[in-house]
Amino acid sequence: EAFSSVSSHGSADYLSGEPWIELEEARALSSNPASVTSRYHRGEVSGLADVYLRTGTVLGQGMSGEVVLARGRHDGQKYAVKVLSKCSAKANGLKTLKREVEIHLSVDHPGIARLCDVYECP
Repeated sequence: EAFSSVSSHGSADYLSGEPWIELEEARALSSNPASVTSRYHRGEVSGLADVYLRTGTVLGQGMSGEVVLARGRHDGQKYAVKVLSKCSAKANGLKTLKREVEIHLSVDHPGIARLCDVYECP
């Protein structure tokens, strides 16, 4: 009962535990709506491990979890991976988290770390 997010440029972000109605809004905000949808992976427990190899190196620790270094299996690039437990988040926290992911998935700017992928486990 966790979800993982993968971000390049040394940062990582979030996801929620319930179905995303707000994903439609993220698509509408994005300059590339198909990209928003293709980067959110629901129910693909093994998907993260298929695409990213976690090295075990801890990059940082915050209130919501650890950020660890990973390498892309297909491109060798460095990525930051953050795994969050849906069980430990309160209802209000999940709403806030969903909104942040929705916005971050729609942002494409050279000064902001790109949220590459979000994986949600059942």
